[in-house]
Amino acid sequence: MRRRYDGREERVAGRAGRCAAFWAPVYLAGEEALALIHLEWVLAVVAGALVSRALWIRRQTARELEEERSARERVTRERDEAELRSSIAGELHDSVGHDLAAIIALTEGLMGVSGDESLDEAVAGINRLAREGLADDWPRQCDDR
Repeated sequence: MRRRYDGREERVAGRAGRCAAFWAPVYLAGEEALALIHLEWVLAVVAGALVSRALWIRRQTARELEEERSARERVTRERDEAELRSSIAGELHDSVGHDLAAIIALTEGLMGVSGDESLDEAVAGINRLAREGLADDWPRQCDDR
């Protein structure tokens, strides 16, 4: 896998160069005690930088894990909501189909019983609308199964 250039190597080299520029002249001048003090300071700065970097990585990782957890929770919540909507739609579908079938049965029982032609036409219209509603619903129901 090819790494993307981000300038990290130059930054590390620059820091190492600054450390050498801070420590080397004293050591080369023969001031070994002072060179050791400088070296201790350099090591303390490097140790501090390493600790700082480790803490930053830890915070970054914790942030990424929290983002992943939040995303998982959001997806789970959306899935649960979709399942609930689907369940409600299925129950509503069954209820409406049952009610339309009951209307059809009741209107067929009423047809021609009253002797009033306008009432029989109204009952026939109700029966026709219920059958059309059920016919609109059945093809989808058959396709789903």
